[in-house]
Amino acid sequence: MKTLWLEFPIRVLFAAAMLSAFRGGRLWAASGDQATGWRAGVATAKITPQEPMGMAGYAQRNRPSKGVIRDLFAKALALEDAAGGKLVIVTMDEHMVPHDLREHVARETAARYGLKSEELLVNASHTHCGPELRTDDRFFDHAGKELREPAVRYRAWLEGRLVELVGEALNTRSTGRLEHSHARAGFAMNRRRPEPDGRVSLGAYPSGPVDHEVPVLKVTSSQGKLRAVLFGYACHNTTFGGDEYQINGDYAGFAQANLEASYPGATALFIQGCAGDQDPYPRVNLVPDQPAVELARQHGRALANAVSTALAAGLKPVGGPLTSVLRYADVPYKMLTRAEVEGRLAQEKLPAVREHMRKVLEQIVNGTAAKSYAWPIQVVQFGKDLTLVAMGGEPVVDYSLRIKRELPGAARVWVAGYSNDGYLYLGTGKVIGEGGYEGYSANLRMMNNPGPLASSAEEIVVGKVHELWRRLNP
Repeated sequence: MKTLWLEFPIRVLFAAAMLSAFRGGRLWAASGDQATGWRAGVATAKITPQEPMGMAGYAQRNRPSKGVIRDLFAKALALEDAAGGKLVIVTMDEHMVPHDLREHVARETAARYGLKSEELLVNASHTHCGPELRTDDRFFDHAGKELREPAVRYRAWLEGRLVELVGEALNTRSTGRLEHSHARAGFAMNRRRPEPDGRVSLGAYPSGPVDHEVPVLKVTSSQGKLRAVLFGYACHNTTFGGDEYQINGDYAGFAQANLEASYPGATALFIQGCAGDQDPYPRVNLVPDQPAVELARQHGRALANAVSTALAAGLKPVGGPLTSVLRYADVPYKMLTRAEVEGRLAQEKLPAVREHMRKVLEQIVNGTAAKSYAWPIQVVQFGKDLTLVAMGGEPVVDYSLRIKRELPGAARVWVAGYSNDGYLYLGTGKVIGEGGYEGYSANLRMMNNPGPLASSAEEIVVGKVHELWRRLNP
């Protein structure tokens, strides 16, 4: 009888331990220090265009790029846990991640390297001084039709180079250690300024919501050498304005360069956060004796200093297992009437925007306008230590604040935007109700969409985040 009473709790404890280790469909072989149960690889590619290009970010630009302030880079961080679970994070100094670009890279990396789609995360820094990656004719109405062919050539080359980059990162995997931390940087400011007449304009709004957190993932070799640092921030890369025609990565490019100079041999990767309504301040033309390039350098230095602070304080080990899921939320558009679009079209002055709105009007008349948008949402779980939520498009900062507040458990939560797809602002119910650039006009005027999002967007997206989190944390 004594033997039976002793055997029962041992069996229960063993079963509980096995259930804890078997997460995400794989057996996690835990070690004494789970932060060391990793293999990591990293790779870098220069992706600066080699010829003048139409530039992304500002519709008023009407000529090709001329010169380079700082080269653009794509970087890949490949992670593998002790049970073989993988994740490759690709960051790039580009304006957006076109859906078809991401799909091409996912198909090719699956075929060549056996990488699953949910094991690939592609994030754009959202620089407004990079090449236009969309290749439809209408995106070159303003800058010149002759710039479409360079864009087609660059896109094809970039897609191939990104596939190679993933392979290079996977091939350099070696044993190492993961740790996470965070610091703060204060130059991001809300840009949804309420006006006396009830409108919301684009401008510095110091009282608006911000997310000044700088999350950091540190990757060291088994010998203790810093190999890579992945860091994030929620702020548009718009220190430069639409009058800048030199290629560069804005503050994020300078921050990465500063870190790589401070830590020789390490690769710095920037991942953009929920920056939809966040601008860097000061920015172009705000300080009389400071050109935009100097302001971008200052912001880059401030962000790099925050990362260095995080690396020196409060580092916590990151264990496995590494699990991920990628799904799409069906987010409806607010369907506009013919009269609404005609009214907006009559007020529009920019030729490129007028052309897009004429196409929207044609879709409404013909009944072919899309009813909803498939919004990519990816959740990555690093054991019980870190949760990374990556959303497509341009989420306003309230999403980061809400998701970090609502997701349960002890894991640190990191929220990114501009991942796996783009070209659509994601406002909250409040922002959509207020209207303004992020809540209404940008999606209709700039983003190749039939109109703004419906006010139900927030609950649909946040609900999907919770659903995917529960899938990884049963």
